[in-house]
Amino acid sequence: MKKQLLCSAITLALAAPAQAAVLIGSYGASTTLGQVASPTTINSVRYNPAAGYIALDINNNESMRFGYWSQIGGSVEFGKADNFEDDIDRLISDLDDFNDKLDATINATMGTNPSSIFASETEAFNTAKGIETDFNSLLETFGDDGRIKASFSSSIPGLPVVFQVPKLPGVISLDAGVGFVSSATFKDAPFSGLPADASGITDYNQLNDFKTDSQVVVKGGTLFQVGLGYSQPISSIREIGPLQGELILGAKANLYIASLASVKTKVDRDDDKDVGDLISDGLEESEDSTAIGIDVGAVWAAENYQLGLTLKNLNSPELESSLSDDLNTTSGTQTISLDPQTTVDGAAFLKDRMFMLAGSMDLNKVDDLVGDEVQMMHVSGSFFPASTLIPTIRLGYEKNLVGEELSAINAGIGLFRGVMNLDATYGLETTEVDGDSIPRRLGIQLSFEETF
Repeated sequence: MKKQLLCSAITLALAAPAQAAVLIGSYGASTTLGQVASPTTINSVRYNPAAGYIALDINNNESMRFGYWSQIGGSVEFGKADNFEDDIDRLISDLDDFNDKLDATINATMGTNPSSIFASETEAFNTAKGIETDFNSLLETFGDDGRIKASFSSSIPGLPVVFQVPKLPGVISLDAGVGFVSSATFKDAPFSGLPADASGITDYNQLNDFKTDSQVVVKGGTLFQVGLGYSQPISSIREIGPLQGELILGAKANLYIASLASVKTKVDRDDDKDVGDLISDGLEESEDSTAIGIDVGAVWAAENYQLGLTLKNLNSPELESSLSDDLNTTSGTQTISLDPQTTVDGAAFLKDRMFMLAGSMDLNKVDDLVGDEVQMMHVSGSFFPASTLIPTIRLGYEKNLVGEELSAINAGIGLFRGVMNLDATYGLETTEVDGDSIPRRLGIQLSFEETF
């Protein structure tokens, strides 16, 4: 049996480097506020194209607003592989004992202590079969729950920027950022090679001759995104039935420049190639591609509430990813489609937005760049005082409505009336590591932007 097999599989699947609008991660204060169009953060223009007009204080003749460094941060997500190290240690110990005893049996001479060798092929087979069963059970569990995903994102300093142009009734927005995302999962396959029963054992060496087609699957890459948008109020619509307000429409074109890769490699190898090196080499052969996505949005803005609607990637842009699969001996490229997604948002607030309750929800699921299903729901409450001496405070809850349906609490604080912001994500689901409980999601985002 091969002790290195399981060690490599577990280590790589948990330690390999690791939303689809197609933003990677969350941005600044929007981490807590969600995808609502809000003037309290300029990052809202990244989500709803109509938010640009709201981000400027038009009534007070504000003509430009920009982000100093509106995002830098990242997050990590773990699979639910509770206390897997304890199981590994136990199985490795059992495997060491078996290998020692098998070697002693094969090399036994007259006078060898009978307790240190197998009395028969049947005894050796039954021991090997028991260890194989335990391995397969762990591999299956790990195939379901062994994963890690990590992301990091940063805005381009000075962006987003929103500004008015003379003679245009609306507002132009420009945003740009770069993101890195990676995920590692384990694709389990059972051990094979042992005879069906002990009667098939003619040589003790047969008990060393079985394999698995289990694979480590690593996906990841970088995405550079530039968005150019325009939003303006529709002056002819000031009421809908008894409701008084203002209808704002917006559209945005996003340029995606991506470098993506997908690597599937066997952990049980006949060659001497290092699995980690194979993964690194595969990721270095990433496929470069570009695409343009079109978003449209609308906001009904009233004195104490607003309602929003966003349609993202209406044209279903496509990106390319390299593909390397040494089990099926395939390589080449695969297409990643950025499917359309609809998001609704709303907020209720005091006129000066000192207190605001907000929520947003994706109405359909899409896959992100590493193939995970995403359909997010956010709710939040925020305090945004008029004084620059009193910190702004945000508290929120989010849940992915599909996939593993993970949820988290978000909290943020802003200094100097939201100029400097720190937002954190703490997952509500946990996993056990060495007997200690840790959240399956963690994230932190820092942002600097001009206040409104």
